[in-house]
Amino acid sequence: MAHPMLLPPLNPPPLVIKLGGSALTHKAVRGSVNAEALAAAAALVATLWRAHPHLVVIHGAGSFGHFEAKAAGTHLGRGGAAGVAVTHAAVCRLSGLLVDATVAAGVAAVALPPLALEGTAGGVVQGVHRWLRRGFVPIIHGDVHVKGEGGSGRVPS
Repeated sequence: MAHPMLLPPLNPPPLVIKLGGSALTHKAVRGSVNAEALAAAAALVATLWRAHPHLVVIHGAGSFGHFEAKAAGTHLGRGGAAGVAVTHAAVCRLSGLLVDATVAAGVAAVALPPLALEGTAGGVVQGVHRWLRRGFVPIIHGDVHVKGEGGSGRVPS
């Protein structure tokens, strides 16, 4: 018997693609998107989604989040709530740009930040599963997470 928290398997199983953050951005320039690469990624996602109904997109932070994490020390478990918030907000900006581009390309994409699912029943995996069953393409990014009382860590993409 399946665990009550687990959803039944998807058919076909999910196809997961990873878009490197440094491929989507100008990594040496804080918060600088590579518009041409972003458009190409959105077109690729649209093509894949038409061929595969259970598509999951994961992307890195590139120049959105790495500068903030380093300044706040969140990648080293420091920085507290303020460091987590500023780093998370930066990565969410890139995710928002990718979601906007994929929606414009005709994809039912939704941002699904791992931090928002931390501590929920089933966590990220079950959250992604639920959105896939509803016909959406979850877009997930590397993120920070909260450890204990005010500590932080990195959730790599």
